[in-house]
Amino acid sequence: MLWSMVHYEVRSHSGDPNRVALILPGSGYTAQGSLLSYAGQALRAAGWSSKTLVWDAEPEGLSEASAVYGDLVRELAATISGTRHLIVGKSLGTLVLPLALELSIPGAWLTPLISEHGVPEVRDAALGLTGSGIPALLVGGTADMLWDSEVASRSGAHVIEVSDANHSLEVPGDWRRSWAILGEVTAAVADLAAEVERD
Repeated sequence: MLWSMVHYEVRSHSGDPNRVALILPGSGYTAQGSLLSYAGQALRAAGWSSKTLVWDAEPEGLSEASAVYGDLVRELAATISGTRHLIVGKSLGTLVLPLALELSIPGAWLTPLISEHGVPEVRDAALGLTGSGIPALLVGGTADMLWDSEVASRSGAHVIEVSDANHSLEVPGDWRRSWAILGEVTAAVADLAAEVERD
């Protein structure tokens, strides 16, 4: 596909057509990165269909990424009534949190842009999850300048906060903790999917 000279493709995996997950990568963190790759594997193992965005080149700024991601979310929401949806967004992929809130789509938001250094609309949407009843997961590390512990705690979402973890949700110099974080986040995404199925 082509959007304002930005090339991307959407890779689909056919599982249950009534359970569809959309996987949105970050900037410089592709869908092949461990967090998204394992989340996708967990969802597919649980029988979910998935659509994964893969950039051929980095988007030029937040506005292009937001527009492309937004189109995909609206397309997801337009599928047959009764279909359960889930978004797994990493960093730049969390730009659609406001739209997901508007459309009542559950999401696993990994390293969301919710600090004062992030995106105000994403921060506001995270706070807007409170009382919405929309299943959501927020995951971030205390060494990530785009993470805000207070916003996360006030969001009403399930929260995983990892001390000393950076924007890749890794603890530099401690591969054991980084590996454990990956397992914890993957399990939390699987748990969120199960919660969506029960709703």
